[in-house]
Amino acid sequence: MKKIFFLMILGLFLITLYSNSVNAQLKVGIEPVKDILLPINGEKAIFLIDITNDGVTAATFSYVPSDLNWEWDYLSIDVPANSKRTIQTELAPPKNLKAGIYTINLKFYSLLNPNVKDINPVVIQLIDFNKAIGTEFIYNPNGLVPGRQNILKLGVKNNVKLPLNNLKINLKSSLFDLEKTINIGESDRVEIELYPEIKEGAIKDQYDVTVTASINDKPISREIKKILVGSVKDVQENKKVDSKFLVNSVILKRTNNGNDISQEVYSQQFTTMQKLFTRTNPSPSFVDKRNGIYTYTWYFTLKPGESYSVNARTSYVKLLLSIIILIIAVFLIIYFKGALTISKRVLSVKKDESIVETKVLINVKNRSRNRIKDIRIVDRLPRIMIAPYTYGSLHPSSASKDDRGCLLVWNINELRPGEERVISYRTKAAKAVHGKLIFPAVVLRYKTKSYKLVTTSSGTVTVSSKIQQ
Repeated sequence: MKKIFFLMILGLFLITLYSNSVNAQLKVGIEPVKDILLPINGEKAIFLIDITNDGVTAATFSYVPSDLNWEWDYLSIDVPANSKRTIQTELAPPKNLKAGIYTINLKFYSLLNPNVKDINPVVIQLIDFNKAIGTEFIYNPNGLVPGRQNILKLGVKNNVKLPLNNLKINLKSSLFDLEKTINIGESDRVEIELYPEIKEGAIKDQYDVTVTASINDKPISREIKKILVGSVKDVQENKKVDSKFLVNSVILKRTNNGNDISQEVYSQQFTTMQKLFTRTNPSPSFVDKRNGIYTYTWYFTLKPGESYSVNARTSYVKLLLSIIILIIAVFLIIYFKGALTISKRVLSVKKDESIVETKVLINVKNRSRNRIKDIRIVDRLPRIMIAPYTYGSLHPSSASKDDRGCLLVWNINELRPGEERVISYRTKAAKAVHGKLIFPAVVLRYKTKSYKLVTTSSGTVTVSSKIQQ
């Protein structure tokens, strides 16, 4: 009897199962509530789903997405016969999913009979982090001005088909840190007016500005843009003129207190006499001579914060000393009239405007009334000249070469009163010489009767490769 009762219950269950599987009819309709997702962690797509059971018996349904990497809430939905139920479902994208448009099939099915099913696609757009909004700066084309408040407009374009409410815009750079909260409609554009105050002394340049947008402190966009700080010219000059006995000086100082590079010019004029006794620091960039007046010109560049000084000093102290020395020398010559004198001349042979050969003449004369003995004459050639290849009547006692050139020494036993000796030699240049060539002075040494050592010399001699007109 129990066995018959169990079989009857089993048969009733199978009949009910078969009845549900045969009579259940599933129809699904999907309407998007939110199918555009901003690049914010935790954003979910939301859909309204209408589930219709056209069968004669109640049924239980569920669904599963075709991409199992998406997160969804498992639901068990009971729908009576010939009835419809509307539910809201959410889909969360996988982490680190790239921006783009994704199509996901939602498969709805009967829990009692999986063969009763309906598949519906949904389309979800994930916005690129750097394309949620677009921004542009609108300001003075000459740049922002340091030391004062500026007007800066920021154009903001909503690139998504969603209204962006409580959108916080932050502009951050080494110049300023600004913030503004706005609401912007779907695919709309607005302009924000800001008033940055640029610190005084900011250098003229292009500066990076990081523009970030966030909603509820969750960033949705980030851009790095350039903004120009304009030029401010402010060069101050301090000029000090000091006149004293025999000395005149001018000290000029210019300082760039602006924020941009400044190209500067300074000029000062001198007569021929002043030029001879003027020293400048630094040397002028250019010297021009017109009608006997010399114009010194300095060209220099000042970066922001830099200074440049010009010092021009005209001193006649050396001239006065030279005059005094000359007077003393004349006095000494007069006082020692009749002593040995020495002079030097250099004759040059030129070819193609270059010095190739020279003849050196050294003249020694005893103008005293006494015999002078043990006379030594020392001459040195410039380094570029080789050792003499021929001499006149008087050959040197010794000839040697070192790193300063060839050294020639003549020893003369004595010169009688009024006697004169001429020393000559020829030498060639080791290579062609263009320009000026300086021959050192000849040094003469001898002893007086009182065994006092006397040294005198000729002047240096300068020859030029240029042919005199």
